[in-house]
Amino acid sequence: MRLCVIAGNFPARSETFILEHVMGMVERGHQVTVLSRGPGEGVSTHELSTIDAKGVVRVNLPSVPKMRLRHASLAIFCQFRLVIKFLI
Repeated sequence: MRLCVIAGNFPARSETFILEHVMGMVERGHQVTVLSRGPGEGVSTHELSTIDAKGVVRVNLPSVPKMRLRHASLAIFCQFRLVIKFLI
């Protein structure tokens, strides 16, 4: 299954549960894409390369303010629902 996760920063030291959930989904065979404003402070390039090597696709949207990221996630969710309704 293809999944998209939207987070403020990914990975972030203060939100390790998001990383754990994403890695759990990858281990179960899902294709995961994460949309975020970029990695949080203090995240090393080694950690990022480890995440990338596991198959997680990270899409950085650095110029998107926090409020617009929430609106974007709502828009993506609404589009997804429309696609499901079209397919049913």
